[in-house]
Amino acid sequence: MFRKFRALLSLALALLLLFLLLPIEGLSHTTESMHNASDISGAQSVSGSSSGLSLALNQSLTEAQESFAQDAANQSQDTQADPYAPLPYDGFVPGTDVAMPESDLPYMAVIYIGSQRVVIYEKDDQGHYTVPHYVFTVSTGLGNNTIRGTYRIQHRWRWLPMHGIYCQYVTQWQGNYLFHSVMYSWTNPSTIDRSAYSKLGQKASAGCIRMTVRDAKWIYENLERGTYVISTNAAMPEGLPGSEGVPPMTMNVRWDPTDPDERNPYLAQEEDAAVPMPTPRPAN
Repeated sequence: MFRKFRALLSLALALLLLFLLLPIEGLSHTTESMHNASDISGAQSVSGSSSGLSLALNQSLTEAQESFAQDAANQSQDTQADPYAPLPYDGFVPGTDVAMPESDLPYMAVIYIGSQRVVIYEKDDQGHYTVPHYVFTVSTGLGNNTIRGTYRIQHRWRWLPMHGIYCQYVTQWQGNYLFHSVMYSWTNPSTIDRSAYSKLGQKASAGCIRMTVRDAKWIYENLERGTYVISTNAAMPEGLPGSEGVPPMTMNVRWDPTDPDERNPYLAQEEDAAVPMPTPRPAN
């Protein structure tokens, strides 16, 4: 902003000086034949001043143009860098060849198996799910164990036993395919499977979508029955917010660092030392 102001000020001063000196230059040319060499020298001096003024004017114009161009470039860069700006809409789910579904519900979830991420989209001004709201780091099924296609949210359970283990915040999106936390030995949040947590971000499950407690809880509480869930081999679009991964387990305890349970020792540690908050972060 200061650079633009300086350029405009220089341009204004140059134009003012040009306006004041032009009559003098005209007078010098009129009297050139009536004076001696000294007078002619003076006229040449005025002419030289005019030439210098012309150079200054050109320089001021160049500075102003460069300032405006730089501001336009910065504005364009700022727009492109906004991670929550709507993604381009071409009739398909972002980054896929799946037709964009239509729904009255606020969100759509896309499982990007190629990135081991789940992206929650909300609607843009035209009613299309193109605005990224959250990015969750997950573990999908080993090999091709996670199905692909278009599905809908169905039932949910606070805790669910599964073949001798238990999971928190379980949300069904197709048959035996679920969003849920990593596994626990019992319905006790201090008995998490540390190995399963450390694998978030890579394929590891039998087909379900494993997540941190905080992410599974968000889906459990916010994705209504009937919400569309798209499962695709594609990778998510680049540059989306909150895609850095999950916070590490820095304590020798069997707790998910993101679990909001008041007994979670990570919460106390967070008060004493700035523990990095897990991604994703909300759009506002």
